[in-house]
Amino acid sequence: MDAWVIVFLTTIAYLLVTLAIGVVSGRNVSNTPEGYVAGDRSLGFLVLYFIMGASIYSAFAFLGAPGWAYSRGAAAFYIISYGTVGLLPWYFLGPRIAMLGRRFGFVTQAEFFAHRFESAKAIPAIMAVMSAAALIPYLVIQMKGAGYVFSVVTEGRMPEWAGAALAYGVVLIYVARSGVTGVGWTNTFQGILMLSLAWGLGLYLPWKLHGGIGPMFEELAASAPELLVDINGIEELSGISADGGTVRIGALTRHRELERSEVIAAQAPLIAEAVPLIAHPAIRNRGTVGGSIAFADPAAELPACLLALDGTVEIAGSGGRRNVSAGEFFRGLYDTALEDGELITAIAVPAAADNQRFAVEEVARRHGDYGMAGVMASVTVNGDTVEAARLVYLAAGGTPILAEGAGAALAGNAIDEASIGAAQSALEGDLDPFDDMNSTAATKLHLARVMTERALKRIAGA
Repeated sequence: MDAWVIVFLTTIAYLLVTLAIGVVSGRNVSNTPEGYVAGDRSLGFLVLYFIMGASIYSAFAFLGAPGWAYSRGAAAFYIISYGTVGLLPWYFLGPRIAMLGRRFGFVTQAEFFAHRFESAKAIPAIMAVMSAAALIPYLVIQMKGAGYVFSVVTEGRMPEWAGAALAYGVVLIYVARSGVTGVGWTNTFQGILMLSLAWGLGLYLPWKLHGGIGPMFEELAASAPELLVDINGIEELSGISADGGTVRIGALTRHRELERSEVIAAQAPLIAEAVPLIAHPAIRNRGTVGGSIAFADPAAELPACLLALDGTVEIAGSGGRRNVSAGEFFRGLYDTALEDGELITAIAVPAAADNQRFAVEEVARRHGDYGMAGVMASVTVNGDTVEAARLVYLAAGGTPILAEGAGAALAGNAIDEASIGAAQSALEGDLDPFDDMNSTAATKLHLARVMTERALKRIAGA
C-alpha cells in the first residue's frame, strides 16, 4: 500500500473518531437554546481550556499568521501573543458574566448587551452582524487549511475544495447535533492528541534515532559542517579591550557584555547609551556585535554607532585579514563589504576624548522595536565651539547615513538655536528615507529633525 494511502486512511479514521466524539458528547444536552449554545452551563475547566486554545492555535494562527508574516514581516507573529494576552481579562470578567448569564438566562453576548442597554435596541443587531462578519475570514482560513492538508496528504489527488468539504462536513454534523458541547469535547480530544504527539515524538525520535537531543544537533552539524558551524568556542572572537586609544570589541561579544562593560561606559559612551535600546534583555543576552554589524539593518543601533565613531571592521577570510572603515563597509540595504568566505572578527572605534560629547536619540513604537528614526551624535568641541560633528541617522535610508551637510552646518559654530536650525535644514539633502510599514518618508524626515534638536541640546547642556 502506498504511503499516501496509509496517511489518508489515518486522517479519515481521525475524522471519524472526532465525529463520534462530537455526536456522542451531545446525548445528554437539553434540546434548548441554553443546551445548544452554552452546553447547559456544564462545561468544565478542561473543556473550556481547549475551546479557547483551539480558537487561537488553529489554522488561523499556523497558516494565516505565517502568511501574513511572509508579506508583512516577522512582527506579525505578535498575533499569537496578542491572542493569548487578549484572554487575560476574561480571567476576571468571565466569572462575573457567567454569574449574570445563569441569573438572567443569557446564552449570547447580544442578550447580555440587550439587557444591559435597554434603551439601545440596535446594539444586539449590530453585534450579531459584526460577529458574523468577523467569523467569515476565520472560517475561510480554517477551511483552506483543511483543504490544503488533504491535498498534501493525497499528493494532490484530492483537490483542496473536496478536502475542505469533507472536513467541514464532519464539523457541521456534530455541531448541528451537539452544539457547543460537541465543539468543546472534539477540541479537547484534538488538543490532547496534538500535545501528546508533539511532546511524544519530539522527545522519542531524537532519543531513538540519535541518542538524545544534544547528540542529534551534533550529528546534524557533523553531517554538513559547511552549512552549520559553531564558532562560539573561538576565544579570539570575543572580548572587549582598550589599547593605544582604540577600543576593540570581538565579533562574538554579546550585547549584554557591552551594556555591563566599564571599558565601554568610560571609553565608548555612545555605544553604552545605545545598547539598552537594542531589543530586549533576552535578545541582548544572545545577540552579538558581529551579527548586528554583518546584518547591517539600517534601523539598527550598532551600525549607526560604528559609523558615528568612524570605526573600522576587522574581517578575516581565506584570502587573509583586512580592515574596512565603517563608511565603506555599509554599501546598501543589507549589503556590506563582506565577501564570500569572510567573517567579521571584531570592530574597533577610537576611545572617547575629553573634548568629545555624545548623545543618542531614538523613537520607536514600543521599547525594543527597531527605531522609526534616530540619531547617533558624536561632536568634538573647543570650548563652546564645534570643531567637528558626526551625526549618523538610522532608518533614514538603505544604510546608516552620515549627515555631512548637518555636520558642516555645526562646524565652527556654537550649538544654539541658529546652528541647530541650520543642521535641521541640511537634513533634507543628507537623508533619503523611504516609506515602510511603520511610517512615511516625510514622517521619518520630520522625526530626524526632532531627534537632531534633542541630541544637540543635550550635548550643549553637557
